[in-house]
Amino acid sequence: MKQYTKKASILLILFLLFGVSLTLTYPIISATSKIFVGGTGQGNYTTITEALHHANPGSEIFIHTGLYNETLDITKPVSLIGENQNGTILDGCLKDSVIRLTADHIQISNLTIQHGKDMFPEAGIAIYSQYNHIANTTLKDNYYGIVMIFPAGYNTIVDNSIADNHQCGIYFSETVHNHLARNTVDNQPFNGFGLYDYSNNNVIIDNLLSHNDGHGINIRDSYTNIVQDNMFLENTKGIHIPPPQFHTTLINNTFIGNKLAIDEEPMPLFVTLPEYIVLVFLGLLVLRKFFF
Repeated sequence: MKQYTKKASILLILFLLFGVSLTLTYPIISATSKIFVGGTGQGNYTTITEALHHANPGSEIFIHTGLYNETLDITKPVSLIGENQNGTILDGCLKDSVIRLTADHIQISNLTIQHGKDMFPEAGIAIYSQYNHIANTTLKDNYYGIVMIFPAGYNTIVDNSIADNHQCGIYFSETVHNHLARNTVDNQPFNGFGLYDYSNNNVIIDNLLSHNDGHGINIRDSYTNIVQDNMFLENTKGIHIPPPQFHTTLINNTFIGNKLAIDEEPMPLFVTLPEYIVLVFLGLLVLRKFFF
């Protein structure tokens, strides 16, 4: 009995030592850790790029007020939160898109984003992923304010100020199921929002689109988009919508001072094969009458 108790005690001690060894060798790191950039705190990073490099998926990166001359390629789900929307400035220095999102579930808020590279498809924020949240951000003096390009989708873009960019405020290409609300989009030389290439099932609600030289919203070759409760103010054209078979829904929008409120494409003319044969036959009869 004593020998059995001695062996059990030895096994228990070995198990405890092994468990402690594992704990020391593989520390558990919180997925929701908070990282600071700028400011005067001990251990704060000086660049956002460096903070991103050390961040774990799920980390919150808090950026103190200041000017940060860098471009970011975000490849993990993190939150980028500025201290002050007008005072925390990320400047791309015309080198690239200022922020490029290639991971899902990224959050960006309280920043000013400016001076992305001045060529297609670069932007203040270029989104190539899904389920991201962009809020309370100023996007100005970029080529596009935001681009969303396949496989982008299911993104939420709310409460942003998008003005004085060089093309569209937001450019959509093959991107679906996005939700845009309460954004102010002003003084774009082309469109406030431009939806192209089967950008389907998007919801655009309660935005102010003003003083844009093209359209407040321009929808081309895209299905079942909902445009509701928006204000179109003094644009060249308020909204362009595709033909009825694309099923665009307009609900309770307000149009003030636009040269044209709603610009709707006509239904395209389709000719069936039998109709085509009849038209050709009639054409031949006409030619025969005049030339033979």
